[in-house]
Amino acid sequence: MPRVYTQKAAKDYPSSGIKKGDTYFRWKFRGSGWSRALKRPRPSALTRSKWSTVYAARETLEDLGEPGSRAELSALAAAIDDAASNIREVGSEYQDSADAIEIEGSHVKESCEELAEQCEELASEVEDFGQAISALSDEEGEAEEDKEDPVLVEAVSAYEDIMSLDWDPRVGF
Repeated sequence: MPRVYTQKAAKDYPSSGIKKGDTYFRWKFRGSGWSRALKRPRPSALTRSKWSTVYAARETLEDLGEPGSRAELSALAAAIDDAASNIREVGSEYQDSADAIEIEGSHVKESCEELAEQCEELASEVEDFGQAISALSDEEGEAEEDKEDPVLVEAVSAYEDIMSLDWDPRVGF
């Protein structure tokens, strides 16, 4: 990932919505120009690898946040299922890449296989929590007004467990 710098604008950058005097963030990929934004870039914007899809799935769940009511549980469960599906797709792409490499014992092939395996493990863990939240959203009973609703407390705990998973790749090239 590229290093992100904070800088004060000496001139306007209209394409980025930055005006003279604004504090903005900038970063650069090798072989390209500077990227600029008023908000700190998210991890999915700072990588060009397939793993950016995994980061984007986590960011989507972060944007939803903890469920505040029972009504939000089904939307969260659907988003978690989508995240698991996207992670599995990335794993499939890494496995396809590994299969395309014909040299046995190749470091790149082994790395791709390890990343595919990590994606499958992460997708399974995320899916398990999603099924738990989905089951909670199907539970009958009166919703309590405050945060002491046992269904909601359990769902928040499952959400926190998902967000505490290791979403970073453990293999480097």
